[in-house]
Amino acid sequence: MNRHWWMAGLLGAALVVGTPLPGPAQRYGVPGTTQTWSANVNPYTGTVTQGHGVSNPYTGRGVATGSQYNPYTGSTRQGAVAGNAYTGSYRAAGQSYNGLTGTYRQGAAASNPYTGASAVRGSSYNPYTGTSRTGSRSYNSYTGAAGGASASYNRYTGGTRVRVGVRR
Repeated sequence: MNRHWWMAGLLGAALVVGTPLPGPAQRYGVPGTTQTWSANVNPYTGTVTQGHGVSNPYTGRGVATGSQYNPYTGSTRQGAVAGNAYTGSYRAAGQSYNGLTGTYRQGAAASNPYTGASAVRGSSYNPYTGTSRTGSRSYNSYTGAAGGASASYNRYTGGTRVRVGVRR
């Protein structure tokens, strides 16, 4: 019986010794990468904030995420941003909720100052007032009011409004 235990111990030791260790990239991430973490609590306002960032000076790539919560108001926020200092490309997205007003919001943006390209998208909704907004359009399900960049309409009152502008 001792012989079986001894053989099992040798086999286990051979398996442990024969297993390769993780490489440097697996243990420490990509060479040159810097990671930062942060966390804050404000006892006066109750706000709790946390963040994490990763950057690589060799590629110019950077990514950061963050979140915020306030237990007194019920408000939450979270977002992420990614960019590359060498190409000039930046992207961001986020969302929030306000527990006092009931408003939900979300948005995203991207830009590249080298090429001049940019885009912004977003929306919001408030269940207490019935108002929703997306881009340049808005709608209120309680009053029936709807609006766009240059026109609005209220289906209950029949009112319309058109904005006319002169370009110079």
